[in-house]
Amino acid sequence: MRLITLLLAFVLAGIFAVQAHAATYHVYVGTATGQYGRPWIKPGAPMGGMIYLVDFDSETGALSNARVVAHTPANVGWLLVDPKKSILYAANETAAGSVSAYAITPGTGTLTLMNNLPTQGSPVFLALHASGKYLVAGNFGGGSVAAFSLKPDGSLDKMSGFFQAPSASSPVPGEPDPARPPQMHSVYIDPTGKFVVANDHGRNKVFVLALDAATGKLTQADMVQVTSSDAPRHGSFSPDGKTFYDLSEHDGKIDVYDFAPATGKLTLRQTVLGLPNDFQGADAAAELLISKDGRYLYATFRGHDSISTLKVGTDGKVTLIGETSAQSPRPRVIAFDPSGHFLVSAVEEGNEVSAFRIDPNTGIATYAKQSLALKDLWSIAFLPPSSGH
Repeated sequence: MRLITLLLAFVLAGIFAVQAHAATYHVYVGTATGQYGRPWIKPGAPMGGMIYLVDFDSETGALSNARVVAHTPANVGWLLVDPKKSILYAANETAAGSVSAYAITPGTGTLTLMNNLPTQGSPVFLALHASGKYLVAGNFGGGSVAAFSLKPDGSLDKMSGFFQAPSASSPVPGEPDPARPPQMHSVYIDPTGKFVVANDHGRNKVFVLALDAATGKLTQADMVQVTSSDAPRHGSFSPDGKTFYDLSEHDGKIDVYDFAPATGKLTLRQTVLGLPNDFQGADAAAELLISKDGRYLYATFRGHDSISTLKVGTDGKVTLIGETSAQSPRPRVIAFDPSGHFLVSAVEEGNEVSAFRIDPNTGIATYAKQSLALKDLWSIAFLPPSSGH
């Protein structure tokens, strides 16, 4: 009898331990219900978007209870959470463009609009300075970068800096067709907080902009003309800030750059294909994320409809080690859940959000058999446990 009691206590302790380990997180999902620049969206559709709040189970990867917490003036080009101030920032992707700040209600995760400001272009990416003093937006339409100072409560103050990428008046080796305008597809603030790396998708350039910590002004510090890849889209800094990884949309290649934190200079070290060499078709690469420990890169491909896993060597160079079906057409964005055990993918045309479990030994992401149906998915951001819970 005593043995049975001990065994029962052991089993119950294990159950309670699992329950204590599991947590339910909130994840925001932005949609694109307008037709701006999106040929597959029916003409005449409303221009506004929506932000959903979804529950995520960190033990199973289950996604549930989707509810609308905000209606936006445009397609939700990007979502970003400030965990220190419980603020959600949203990029409103129209020709005029704007960025909005929402206060997050602790516990429920619901949103209250604080304010919004114009970006002088159509924003598709946002980055937050570690100090919490500045927000930077990348304008795809218009080909520019806008910096905003933030008030102590996290709301938007004013535009503090602006950089306009130049258009080409004559062909340059390595550049695409001169008719292609500059298009800033993403912006990244390096770990020192001194520089912004901006991808000019249209002109095949990577700009490095100095961000003045006192004024928020932007000035060009470096520029790389991309010749090894086509249409740089999204990237990631290594945790130590000394390497920058950049994914190109049109050919699925990843450029690996040495980054000099003192000067902002980029130096190309490696170019590698993020897909199997025998793949035939349009790559349509989308997102590139690096794991918190810097050991793995994850890339999404909307032509191959897959998520690739690449291993990062001790020298910073990368090697493709596996790919997993995205389960739905055109995986656009991925995000790590706060536990670091899952990737969550939002797809453009498959109309679902899906969870992928990360193998702790190999780093490879595999489908966790957990999905949630939602339409016209465009952006995604997890709410960290320290913010809004």
